[in-house]
Parts: sequence; structure tokens; C-alpha cells
Amino acid sequence: MRRVWTVGADGVRCQRGMSLLSIMVGLFLGALVMSAALRLVSELRRQGLVAQRQLQRMAEAEGLLDRLEKDLRRSGFCASPCRRPAPPVQIAAVRGEPGGSCVLLAYDLDGDGAVEAAERFGWRLRQGALEARRGVTHCDDGGWERVSDERRWRIDALHIVRRAATFHLTLSLAERRYPDAPLVLRQWLPAPNLARIAAP
Repeated sequence: MRRVWTVGADGVRCQRGMSLLSIMVGLFLGALVMSAALRLVSELRRQGLVAQRQLQRMAEAEGLLDRLEKDLRRSGFCASPCRRPAPPVQIAAVRGEPGGSCVLLAYDLDGDGAVEAAERFGWRLRQGALEARRGVTHCDDGGWERVSDERRWRIDALHIVRRAATFHLTLSLAERRYPDAPLVLRQWLPAPNLARIAAP
């Protein structure tokens, strides 16, 4: 602080002010604080976007698995008295896809004691998308419907293994714009209706 003496009509007064050097130092320190704050806000925003993408990826993967789970849990069900039981669960693959990436199953959807052709369901991995079909008898049949959004998501892997009355599911999903961060979900799923049916 500099002291400046001024003489006025009422006498001598001391005035205080800031020197140019102290103003420059203050501006420099303020600029440093603002720069650090902007970097912090930018990093927090980036981390927020990454977390949002992870949540969206998790929600998409869990939604797809929930739909597949619903059919797998019901597989083999036939209302009593069962006149026409469900055929055995088949786990195979579409040509060009890894083994265990297609499952064909059936259950008595309407509870009439007979599993009809329309009560057969299939799920498969094909060209980076998850597909489903009703009334299917083979993994290579046509008419499958894509259930995953192929423009945004890429399904890297679907692997299904049956052990007695349980299924082990693996689903790997990545965002097409950010393929370097896939999400892999693994799940053991009981299928109580298959407890009486021997595994193939």
C-alpha cells in the first residue's frame, strides 16, 4: 500500500491506495484461480458424461437380458395335464457366429397343456445385434427381428450355457461411437421347469 499525502482546504490528509505491482499480482492470482476452476468444471463435466454413458449402457444391457431371461425362465413349462410337452432347449449358433450364441426354447404360453408351434421362441446374436423370433425351429431360419438398437449399440458377445436346470448367460455390449469400453454382464439363471428334463 502506498500512502499519498494530499493537502486540502481542511488540512493535510493521508490517502491509501494500491500500487500497480500489487494490482498486477492480484490479477495474476485471480487468473490462476479462474483457470484452475475452469479445468475442474471441464473435468467434472467429462466425468459426468462418461458416467451417463455407462448408466445408459448398463440399462440397455440389463433390459436386453431381462427380456431373454423371461423366456429362459419359462422354458419347458407345460400346464397340467400336459398333452404335448415342450421340445428340449437347443443351444447352437448362426453360421459365422460363435457357438452358444443362439437359443431355441418353448413353453406353454397360453396354459392349455400343449406346446404349439407358435409357442417356440428363439434368441440369437447376428452381425453385432441381438435378434428374437417366435415360432422358430432353427437358428438359421429367416424372419428374425432385431431387439437391440443396431445404430447405437453393438453386441460383441452372447454366450449361453445350460447346466441341468440353470443357464449361464454372458452378454457383451458396446456403444458404436465408443467401442473401446464394452460392458460385460454375466448371470446364472435358474430355470425351474427344466429340473425334470435332462440336459442335452
